[in-house]
Amino acid sequence: MLFYNFKPVERRKLQLQNEAFDMLLFDLLQELIYYKDTKKLMFRIHQIQIKKEGGQHVLKAIALGEKLDPKRHATRADVKAVTLHSFQLVETDQGWETQIILDIWPMEEKLCRFLRNAAPEDIDWQVHRKAKDR
Repeated sequence: MLFYNFKPVERRKLQLQNEAFDMLLFDLLQELIYYKDTKKLMFRIHQIQIKKEGGQHVLKAIALGEKLDPKRHATRADVKAVTLHSFQLVETDQGWETQIILDIWPMEEKLCRFLRNAAPEDIDWQVHRKAKDR
């Protein structure tokens, strides 16, 4: 989902923990999807802090956003989940780099109808391959 114009009306404190540092990113993205799906809230992360406590990495964040308004927020696809397929988070000399593949569902009616009725050989998977090759 692409949202360029949501306002910081709602505020949530998030706290997540995981033994694996990279899985905190996975968990955070899943948490944002949870709020979208269950509460119809769209958030951006405003502040984030990660500390190691014992054997756990603890993430504390402030998320700001607002209720999803279909009249104001144009959606082309709905993110349903973060996948673990090819998921990675790597520290480089320039900072952190990540590769994330999302499960999405198209929101445009024509595309939804096509996907529901299409045989696998009718779908152009080239877009998927190009994204993976980057």
